[in-house]
Amino acid sequence: MDLKKRFFRLLWVLILIIGVVLMIYLAQKKADNPEAVIRKFFDAIRTNQLQEVSNYLVTDDFQVEEPANALGNAIRSNIQIIKIDSIVSSDNAGYTADVTLEVLDVRQIMSRATLQMMLLSQGKTDQEKFDADRELSAIYDAILGSGSLPKKQTFCNLTLEKKNGRLKILPNESLQKILDGEMSENLQFIETIMKNGATDQNDN
Repeated sequence: MDLKKRFFRLLWVLILIIGVVLMIYLAQKKADNPEAVIRKFFDAIRTNQLQEVSNYLVTDDFQVEEPANALGNAIRSNIQIIKIDSIVSSDNAGYTADVTLEVLDVRQIMSRATLQMMLLSQGKTDQEKFDADRELSAIYDAILGSGSLPKKQTFCNLTLEKKNGRLKILPNESLQKILDGEMSENLQFIETIMKNGATDQNDN
C-alpha cells in the first residue's frame, strides 16, 4: 500500500514537472514569435501601459511618455494593426516585418480645430476677453468627443532583435512618427494655414 502511494506521489510530481517545463517552453516560443511581440507592443501602446511598452523595446533610450493632452491620448488609443506581413528572419536571430496600421488622421483634426479657432477669433478686439488656450482646448475636446474621427492607413517596417533571451522591437523614426501622430510635420502645416489666414485678413 505504501509503495502504491509513493508511486502515485511520484507520478504527480512528474506530471507537475512536465507541466511547468511545457509552460516555460510555450511561453518562450510565444516570446520568440515576431507577430505576437508586435501585436502585444501595440496593444500596450493603445491601452497606455507604458511599463509594458518599454519591456518590448530593445533600447532604454527610446522613451514613450504619457500623452501630453487629449489629442495625444487619442493618437495612441486609436492605433490599430491591419496586417503584419513580409516577416523575414535575419542573421542575428532577429526579424524584420512590414506593419500596416490604421491611425488617426491628425492633420485633418488639427486643421479642423485651427479653422474653427480662426473663425472664432475673427472680429475679436484686444479689449475683449479671449482665452485662446481655453477656447482651443474646448474645440479639440468637441472634435475628439464627436465619435467620428478621420483615420488613415500608414506603414512601418520594424526590426526585432533578441535581448536578454527575448525578442524585442528596435525603435526607428517611422515608429516615432506613428506614436506622436507625425506632430512635427503637422505643426508646420498648421503654421502655414495660420500664416495664410493672417495674410488674407490683412489683404482684406
